[in-house]
Amino acid sequence: MRKPADGALEVTYVREARAIRLKGELDLASVGALEVPLAHATDAGGPIVIEMSELRFMDSAGLHALIRTAEQVSEKGWCIYLHTDGGIVERVLDLVKADTFPNVHVIHHPGYKEEFAPKT
Repeated sequence: MRKPADGALEVTYVREARAIRLKGELDLASVGALEVPLAHATDAGGPIVIEMSELRFMDSAGLHALIRTAEQVSEKGWCIYLHTDGGIVERVLDLVKADTFPNVHVIHHPGYKEEFAPKT
């Protein structure tokens, strides 16, 4: 996957095409980096899991890309799971009531990053 410049978006697959981890910032400038991974996830079939605990920022362009993907998989009877760990991204999802959108499930994991962070 693509490695970000400072403040950019890093997208990695987690085990399979349907599970994606986002790190950095998802905005108008970086949303293009998410198009191919979301298309792969949609083509792979089944629900899509997006791990967002390391996403520091998301604007309306990023939100729109996620909702558009949810609409696409909804047509096939699937859904999208957005895993968050507090912070600005979770507040954005709560503000727009993303968990009320058809086939979008927001999963809150308070303390997730700290619990699974590598021990140094």
